Amino acid sequence: MQFLVIIILFSFSFSGIYPIHEKVQFSLDYELDPPLKESSLYDGYAHSSSINMKAMLYSGILPGAGEYLMGYKNRAYFFLGLEALAVGTWYTYNQRGIDTQDEYRVYADEYWSLDRWFYDYYK
Repeated sequence: MQFLVIIILFSFSFSGIYPIHEKVQFSLDYELDPPLKESSLYDGYAHSSSINMKAMLYSGILPGAGEYLMGYKNRAYFFLGLEALAVGTWYTYNQRGIDTQDEYRVYADEYWSLDRWFYDYYK
C-alpha cells in the first residue's frame, strides 16, 4: 500500500512539469490519423488540451460512450469491457460474501446457545 501511495505522489509531482499524457496522446493521434501528419494545425498540445464536454458526459453515464462518440471505437469497446469485467467481478464476490454469511448464520444457529455462553463465559 505504501508503494502505491509513493507512486501516485511521484506521478502527481512530475505531471505538471512534464505532461507526458499530452505527448503520448498526440503521438497516438499522429500515428493513427495520417492527415494529421500533413497538418500544421496541431502542435502537440492543441488536440489533446481541447475537452469535449459532451463526450465527458457520455463517458460519465456509460464508460466508453464518449470514446465511441469521438470515433475511437476500439477504446470504447475496451473501456466498456473493462467496466463489465469490474461489475461482474464485484457481483461474483459480493454473492460469495452473502453465501458465506448465510453459512455462518446456519452454523451459529446450530452450535450456539445462551446457556452454553453463560456456562463458558468465565472459563
